[in-house]
Amino acid sequence: MVCCQNVVVTTSATIGENSLLNVGVTVQHDTVIGADCTLSPGVFVNGDVQIGSGVFVGTGAIIARGVSVADGAIIGAGATVLSDVSENSFVAGTPARAISRGDQIRDQAQQ
Repeated sequence: MVCCQNVVVTTSATIGENSLLNVGVTVQHDTVIGADCTLSPGVFVNGDVQIGSGVFVGTGAIIARGVSVADGAIIGAGATVLSDVSENSFVAGTPARAISRGDQIRDQAQQ
């Protein structure tokens, strides 16, 4: 795990291998973050959140208490995630809504 400057991780949080908590990230109590995740600068993760493996969370996003984010999901910058995010989906906005499938975005980026 890489933990940058001004990161706060409170009690009983678990962070998976090869995950990056960028500058100013806050992770609240009883949250589980899987392997190979990227939390961009200023992300705020409330308590009791479950984040799967390979998830990307954009700058300044907020994930509400008790939300589950499945493997491979992408959360857009500034999004406010109030409900569960399905596997490989891309969500954005306030409140966050599904935009497309995250695996399609990854495929386009690799071309």
